[in-house]
Amino acid sequence: MKNPASAFAVLAFTCIFLISCKHEEFVIPAQQDQFKEKFILSNATLDPTKKGVWGVGSVVYQLPINREPNPNALVLDKIGKVYYPQQEIITPGPLILFLHGNGTGGFENYSVLCSHLASQGFYVASISWPSKDYKSPEKAAAIRNSITGHINYLYNHNSSPLKGRITNDMVLMGHSRGGGEAVSDLTEFAKIKNVKSVIALAPSPANMDMLEKFPLTSTTSLLVIYGSADVDVHGDMDKIVNVRRTGFKFFDDAGYEWGNTNFVKDMVFIKGLNHVTFCDNSTDYISEQSVSMPEQHIIKGYINAFLQLHINKKAGYNQFFKYQVKIPSMDPSIKISQQHVDGEKLVLTNFKNDNADKVTHYGGTITYPSATVNVKVNKAALLNATSFHGTEAMAIGWQQSNNKPAPVIDFPFSNKTDLSSYNHLSIRVGIIPHYLNQQDKEQSFYAQIVDDNGTKSSFVPLTIPVSFYPASTKSYMQSFLLPLSQFKNIDIKKVKSVSLHFINPNYPKGIIMMDNIEFYK
Repeated sequence: MKNPASAFAVLAFTCIFLISCKHEEFVIPAQQDQFKEKFILSNATLDPTKKGVWGVGSVVYQLPINREPNPNALVLDKIGKVYYPQQEIITPGPLILFLHGNGTGGFENYSVLCSHLASQGFYVASISWPSKDYKSPEKAAAIRNSITGHINYLYNHNSSPLKGRITNDMVLMGHSRGGGEAVSDLTEFAKIKNVKSVIALAPSPANMDMLEKFPLTSTTSLLVIYGSADVDVHGDMDKIVNVRRTGFKFFDDAGYEWGNTNFVKDMVFIKGLNHVTFCDNSTDYISEQSVSMPEQHIIKGYINAFLQLHINKKAGYNQFFKYQVKIPSMDPSIKISQQHVDGEKLVLTNFKNDNADKVTHYGGTITYPSATVNVKVNKAALLNATSFHGTEAMAIGWQQSNNKPAPVIDFPFSNKTDLSSYNHLSIRVGIIPHYLNQQDKEQSFYAQIVDDNGTKSSFVPLTIPVSFYPASTKSYMQSFLLPLSQFKNIDIKKVKSVSLHFINPNYPKGIIMMDNIEFYK
């Protein structure tokens, strides 16, 4: 396995060799999460890919024409298609506003997805908008005006097929450039409607270098879906010009870094998914790869589940996000990786504070034996050139040795902390392509909690699967949810620290990237 150029000189050990490592005895608890199992059992019949109970109607509408007097002005798109449940629904629902991609076939090329959502009782409007002008900053206002014109028509005009049937709540959803628009102009649209959620499908930004951040504080939830075979938004090695120009960057930027809020975000990364699997057509217009119908089937399932959870408030659908339960009808050959961040959380560290390589967010001093562990905190893409992420993270390299201290990192609170109101420890982590990692093999370490009395819990294993890409291309992090009930024998009301132990003899050396050590309810 090749070492990526200039990626980890700071983490390289002076000697790289395999030797056994002696360590204290430990007990690994059974892999059970009683809280999760009870939750899933009570919602076992849910399958968001199945067609809903509603018949689906659709109609193409035309906005009233009002040509701009200036012949050089942008000609606004004036057409769209509404998908709706045919049977009468007594209670009006939110508008799902869908923005098509640039060059993906236009507003009528998403009927599979939109019809599925309408069968679930949602009102969906797929609108035509001037997506080809996204590279012209001077036309940004005209683009927003075009989309706003559709919103005003759908809510207020007498000829609107949805007038009186939609509430003031709205979901912004878009594919490719449409996904980028949904994210980048959320603040503007939130001024006229209550935007409950943003759904970005393989989002491509107008700001090509993605230096601008979009925290999305004008909404309460975000879903990003992205594929490993997406060549349009620089997601594969052939487009390595800017590795951060993907939905991972949008996910990293969104929400609040600290404390309890009501903002929840999720990301589903699907192996083999190309840029137009979201569309009705059968071929990726760039790679000429055929769209996989099983993957399209799963896409509409995750989107429906997200809407059921955040719009209809059906908590059972959280099993597909927070608990990462596979959708029952998912083809076993489909591989996915997920990230999840809760709104209510206690952040031990996310490496955004000053001196984040030395102290946690709570002021505790991070300790580790320098003889067997090296760490560095920086932007993920600077830590490793193949990273998708745009967030700060910690790179951790380790090597076991008989004659040196065991490789352990301790992340403490400054004072004892009561975690009795929380149920899970969440860690976001991924494998970094490096010769210290065994090619095409997972990595593994143990988490432990220490209380203020010095009592150490049992070890809880965390195994990072092999990435979707060969080691020479891209790396990414994913979320792991560890039940606090597995950390036995400690006083959960007096927690002092979380420690990570790289002592598994089957994984004697390696390098990983880590972020977000947090506690969820």
